[in-house]
Amino acid sequence: MNEEIKKAAPVSVTEAVSMVLSRNKGSNIIADNQENTEENCAEKIPLHREYSLPIWGLPTYAQQVINDVSEVRQCPRDFATIAVMAAASAAVGKRLIVSDKYDNSLMLWAIIVAPSGSAKSQPLNDLFAPLEAIDARNYRDYRTKLKQWKDAGSDGDKPTYKQLLISDTTPEARNKVLADNNNGVTLYRDEIAGMIEDVGRYNHSGEVAQMLSIFDAKNIVINRKGDEPQLIEKPFLNVIGTIQPDILATTFGRPQLVNNGFVQRFLFVFPDSVEFASYADNKLNDTLHDLWANVILQLNELPSGAMTISPEAKKVYIDFFDEIQNQIAAAENGYQQAALAKLQIQVIRWAGIAQLLHIPLDGVMEITPDAMRYAVECMAYFQHTAEKVGELISGGQPQRKATKGELVRGLLNYYPETNKAQLGQAIGVSRQAINEFLKK
Repeated sequence: MNEEIKKAAPVSVTEAVSMVLSRNKGSNIIADNQENTEENCAEKIPLHREYSLPIWGLPTYAQQVINDVSEVRQCPRDFATIAVMAAASAAVGKRLIVSDKYDNSLMLWAIIVAPSGSAKSQPLNDLFAPLEAIDARNYRDYRTKLKQWKDAGSDGDKPTYKQLLISDTTPEARNKVLADNNNGVTLYRDEIAGMIEDVGRYNHSGEVAQMLSIFDAKNIVINRKGDEPQLIEKPFLNVIGTIQPDILATTFGRPQLVNNGFVQRFLFVFPDSVEFASYADNKLNDTLHDLWANVILQLNELPSGAMTISPEAKKVYIDFFDEIQNQIAAAENGYQQAALAKLQIQVIRWAGIAQLLHIPLDGVMEITPDAMRYAVECMAYFQHTAEKVGELISGGQPQRKATKGELVRGLLNYYPETNKAQLGQAIGVSRQAINEFLKK
């Protein structure tokens, strides 16, 4: 890892930009002009051009990091774009919120959908490297403090490991990590099907309902026999990973994941086509990625605060919200309605992360009209990919209506306190039938 990542206090991004420029003697690694338009940031990669995530709303340094990764790894640029957004969100956690009619964290649930051999994992590995370095440093600090605590006779509170990333964990272990890390964590897992299957495996214990609450940043209260009650206030859990198209339907198509909106909470990066490139012996630009490491370090050190939405940006959002409302009214099924409704939340989070990436350069803590317009344009891409996912999980058929059994399981999973007898009366089945539904 580069020298800068080891420093306790990172240099500012402005200083890092100067360092990069001096190393390259004026070469255009970071353009002097920070105007972010599609004209001055032309696409370099001919992969996945049918329907692509734009990058014009991101600062120039982020655009060039994205282009460098996608060019070297020979993958669709979208893979690097989502990795940049997820890494930035992971670095800041819930220290920064978007404060408007409702408070929104910058939480992001996203999955890259692409076949094996498409380099779908490498951009995440490249752009999450600074986060892993921070975790490694924090783990060394934790081990030192733990030894000191033990040497002192285990007096006082036991030290905890402050981490940014988790990979493979049970619900109980995940909740402990969330309790120990008040700023939140990111679940980063290649081939994420296993994690989604875990959600289904723990379904009868309310795991799906708890994940839905986490996405909405609702408090989690954990009551376990023999343990003290545990409260996790406004949990923050990013989820980022990859999956192959061939197993997407079997992984996400279960009714208990579709009917309650769990699937629709994810942003899917799903190229319309992927080219399998031949070997190329080029490497990542070290100076660009040193700069990226400094950006992540600086975002990780941001003090707690609130980002506002400018009046002009709010008008852009309202227009988008109203348009989505019209589309929800015209939607053909519940899957489409839920996917559209979630975009009204996702657009604020995406705009917030885009603006977050500008903060190290200009310190502006307000979502600008351009940031919101950029986020709205990205939502068109995610609406398209949500439709593709919907077609896959329904086998190419229109979404059918849920059976009574599926409705009962979905309702009791989300609202486990519901009176089963009254529920049975409401839908015209017996209490015994309710119990039989729950066994399936």
